[in-house]
Amino acid sequence: MRNYLPRVDWMVGTGLVVVAILSVFYGSAELTSNIASGLIGFLGRTVAMRGEKEGRDECGASCVCHAACDLP
Repeated sequence: MRNYLPRVDWMVGTGLVVVAILSVFYGSAELTSNIASGLIGFLGRTVAMRGEKEGRDECGASCVCHAACDLP
């Protein structure tokens, strides 16, 4: 079954993408880099939280077996 992102995550992600694109054309380099780093952090948090929710760990594998990764 598909897991959908909450509406708030979609709104925040879409807003950050729109503001990042606008800052490239109308803003300064510092503003663009700050917004881009915020977007990367937001997406990273979303991916990490989805992995925890699905029972996955750092390597992305299921918690049942670590044969394919180097984690103990």
